[in-house]
Amino acid sequence: MSEMTEWVDYVSPMVYPSHYNKGEYGIADPNASPYKTVYLAMEGAKKRLGIHSVKLRPYLQDFTMGVRYGKDEVRAQIQACYDNDIGDWLLWNPAACIQSER
Repeated sequence: MSEMTEWVDYVSPMVYPSHYNKGEYGIADPNASPYKTVYLAMEGAKKRLGIHSVKLRPYLQDFTMGVRYGKDEVRAQIQACYDNDIGDWLLWNPAACIQSER
């Protein structure tokens, strides 16, 4: 990721908590800890990218896989980005459906 960032407009890592192994980042169940998982992933990405970290625009999890994800879990991931001074993000839902309430 570091080597290509200089040459692209944005870098969009998929930091879906459901895709992390149990114990990763020292978190017993990363899928059940969306804020902490995304926060630590973005903190690490910013360190690796240095001055190019302004290009981070991560994909966040907006789907259920193992742990039920609703608006609170999605908002937690967004807040983790904001708390890392990352103001751009994308939501991914493989069903590509829009729902007002979950």
